[in-house]
Amino acid sequence: MRRKLFDGFMHWKMMLFVGQNQLEFGSANYSPHAFRPNQPFVDYVDETIYFTDDPNVINSFKTRYDNLWTDTVEYGNYANITGPLLRNYPISPMDPELNFPPQNSFAQRSLNRYNAETVKIDVIMFRITDSRHPDAMIAAKNRGVPVRLITEPDQYRNPDYVWHSYNVDRMYMAGIPIKHTKHLGLNHQKTTILYGQTMSIFGSSNWTGASSSAQQEHNYFTKKSWIFTWFVDQFERKWNSSSEFEPFVPQPPGRPDNRLPADQAFGQPTSVTLTWEGGPWSHRYDVYLGTDPNNLQLIATDIRTGDPDRNLRETYALTGLSAGTTYYWRVRGKTMANLFKDGLVWSFTTAFLDVPQSHPFYTEIGKLSARGVTLGCGGGNYCPNQVVTRQQMAAFIIRALGVFNPPQPARQRFLDVPPSNPFYRFIEEMAVRQITLGCGGGNYCPSDAVTRGQMAAFIMRGLGEFNPPQPASQRFLDVPPANPFYRFIDRMAALQITQGCGGGNYCPALPVTRGQMAAFLVRAFNL
Repeated sequence: MRRKLFDGFMHWKMMLFVGQNQLEFGSANYSPHAFRPNQPFVDYVDETIYFTDDPNVINSFKTRYDNLWTDTVEYGNYANITGPLLRNYPISPMDPELNFPPQNSFAQRSLNRYNAETVKIDVIMFRITDSRHPDAMIAAKNRGVPVRLITEPDQYRNPDYVWHSYNVDRMYMAGIPIKHTKHLGLNHQKTTILYGQTMSIFGSSNWTGASSSAQQEHNYFTKKSWIFTWFVDQFERKWNSSSEFEPFVPQPPGRPDNRLPADQAFGQPTSVTLTWEGGPWSHRYDVYLGTDPNNLQLIATDIRTGDPDRNLRETYALTGLSAGTTYYWRVRGKTMANLFKDGLVWSFTTAFLDVPQSHPFYTEIGKLSARGVTLGCGGGNYCPNQVVTRQQMAAFIIRALGVFNPPQPARQRFLDVPPSNPFYRFIEEMAVRQITLGCGGGNYCPSDAVTRGQMAAFIMRGLGEFNPPQPASQRFLDVPPANPFYRFIDRMAALQITQGCGGGNYCPALPVTRGQMAAFLVRAFNL
């Protein structure tokens, strides 16, 4: 016994009976039901099994077999080889109707015949991963040559052969009638019938690249009329058997899985590469992007990226993004039959221009932005050192509570907060929730700075604590029990939302900066 050593495997399926002057070859392996059905027309394997006593064909196989037997480069000894490798048969010329890949190209010879066909093409093919064959079928259909295909559903969703579904879907969309195996067995046949040339092509080669240029194969491009008639009759019987074959129905892909940037990632640059895993059945992608998750815009369509055959993830590069902005994105995976599945909507936030990674509140500001609590102060900046006004505080807290679009008030509550104020609805929501009572006299004082003492009351009420417990003892030197915010400030410290301003103090009268506010909100609302 000898074995093939290198690229591509031995795909011959032949038996040479020298004493009987008989040869068998085709597509059938030595498997339980390749040569006999388990139940005729119900549970069987579709094969081509050709027995012949044609001397030209037999002698060609003898010569080719001896070539392989004595080949010491591509083949090595496997077992029971004791003497020199000798030829057993005289060398004969090759029958011109035979095709022996990889020494001869199966694909190119087939393409020449497909392109010459003017009447009709019928195909029964197990595996279809080499796009040259489907391309030729689509071209034939487009020039008016009828094409029909019977193929195997097991291959259509076989993750080891992802290009099969790609090619079958393409032919389906081109309008080629396709049927799938319905019986209990497997369609392992490899046959093409060219009616205008009265030619039958059959043997061991699938429509794959390896079957043409790597694997050891044997195929017959024959114009024998009786073989042609036999295959025509067989195809018609199969095509019209509703119990054995059924119309092909394309299937949708799986959902694309987002990978990068991570959902709610912050501090991203203004050029970002979206990365996702499209799975084996999506071959084209649409990319949606926007700053409103409910109104994403299609920015790229039908892109080809990644490689499902080599587990290369899909990517799409974004450039020219705005700083300090939260973007939402989604990928739609599509088959070549235009069936699709949408991925999840993820978000990422680009870094503010004035908040470098070295900033003490970089992480907190990034989280605040990624969760939509802040939109920055304009121009791609956050203005971390600016003091927080009471109206800004309202928006910060209400958004931190997860309310991004408060309801329109029935009427104006505060004299100094008219409906034209951009924070009008946020301030009203603060009042509705009893987080604020205003600043007195029916006003809210929206432009006043928020002190650290006031901030403690705002945050604790926002957390639902309107009457914090009385501290056992004074915590901060500068916050005595007489301070109106005494219990709120102590509760903030007890919950580790604040550690004070240093030296045992809290600095309750100091204004809160936007940077500090980010830290307080992230800790308080677990953002």
